[in-house]
Amino acid sequence: MVKTFSTKTSSFILKCLIVSFGVIATISTQASVFESSEVPAKNVFANMYPADSRHFSEKEKLLIAKAEKYINSKTTQKKDALFRVNKDGKNYYVFAEFYRLDKNGQKIMWPGGHCTVKLNEKFKVIDFFPGE
Repeated sequence: MVKTFSTKTSSFILKCLIVSFGVIATISTQASVFESSEVPAKNVFANMYPADSRHFSEKEKLLIAKAEKYINSKTTQKKDALFRVNKDGKNYYVFAEFYRLDKNGQKIMWPGGHCTVKLNEKFKVIDFFPGE
């Protein structure tokens, strides 16, 4: 004997299956993209740009180059970074946020992967603030 379902029951079962597959697909995608220590970079890098970006003036590019040289002297390997430059009185602050690319090519920041280099108006490094 073959048992058949009513149209309402079939519709309900179909909706439950669709929702279940959607939830499973979302969870498995998120789990495969982010490890527990990784933070997605969507808003983290707002108003930050690569060193050679057209958003920076020539003076800011020179400040970034000087800061980047100093940062690289403090580490054993070069890291990809985005930058922001702020002026405070006669001093400049170059903030660097380091990132890596995940398997999908998305920028992922490192916990504590940032620093600030303080330079004077003659582009001399006068202080360094490492990330935490």
